Amino acid sequence: MVAFKKGIIATCWAVLRCFERPVTTNSSKLPDLCPTDDAKYVDSYIDMLNETLINREQTVREIALTSPYSGGKSSLLNTYIRKTPFLKFTSISLASFKDLSQGVVVDSPDENTAIIAGANGSNINLEASHAREDLSKIENSKELLSKVTHCLITHCQKGHFDHLDRAGSKWLKENNIPVFCSLQDAKFISNKGINVSILDENVKNDFLNGSIDLIPCLHGKGLIGKLMAHGFGYYIQLKNEPSLYITGDTRLTSEISGFIMDKQPENIVLPAGGARFDLGDDIIMDIEEALKVAEISKGNIIANHLEALDHCPVTRSDLNKSVKIQNLEKRFFIPQDGESIIL
Repeated sequence: MVAFKKGIIATCWAVLRCFERPVTTNSSKLPDLCPTDDAKYVDSYIDMLNETLINREQTVREIALTSPYSGGKSSLLNTYIRKTPFLKFTSISLASFKDLSQGVVVDSPDENTAIIAGANGSNINLEASHAREDLSKIENSKELLSKVTHCLITHCQKGHFDHLDRAGSKWLKENNIPVFCSLQDAKFISNKGINVSILDENVKNDFLNGSIDLIPCLHGKGLIGKLMAHGFGYYIQLKNEPSLYITGDTRLTSEISGFIMDKQPENIVLPAGGARFDLGDDIIMDIEEALKVAEISKGNIIANHLEALDHCPVTRSDLNKSVKIQNLEKRFFIPQDGESIIL
């Protein structure tokens, strides 16, 4: 009887499928998001490229083409290449990849040079602004993580994955590391199953055998600032330990300057990468503001947020040169990735 019922049901479904109307879509309404060589409304850009590449070829050596993500940069270039067949173009990628079967290797012998080696033995040297480190390859990362007992998060929402990503959340949860953060981030973090302790921005909070104060950050100004998660820095005072101020991702504000001059933290950790996007001003301190902190403080400065992300143009080398010019080497430190500093 069961087999008979199943047969009836299968037959009914087969009959119904015979009367199904196929789902159709008007493909003309679905735009192709891949770059094209027939971009619209680019005549003015092509005129400017012609002016610089043809009429000023002896004086113009570099051209920067910027736009938001998916703004049409590749389509403009492809269209220009198609419309100017009398010019010669070479496409070069600075991506990190290996394909030994094709005889192509991309390597970076130092932070400013990339070498493309072909199967025929030819080399092309490419000057880059600065290479980025693969932080997952820090040799002593496991050793450093094994020493972690508590975690402070200055900010982590609105896409700030460089402060709390999926791997970090998993590690904090699996190791049951207590996380301290402001009220604005508490729910977001606790929803990940992480042990959260909320710090009150309005009072001095108990922390270990001492205290911790929250200092507001300004993670960018103007329009770009409205899109950022600003967070808080942390001023930590522990018994029989030097005071520590972790500024968080911030510009140097009058409030932060006043706090530093008043409290004079013995150690200050600050971001000095001068991070910025195509639109707007810097979103963290640059060399000038980092040196200003050193000027108004008497303690040690430890610079971070350097060379790990593409939108941070300040290099350790550039910052170190400025530190030497100001004779700050004895108290301004620029650690390498994974390096420990004993003060």
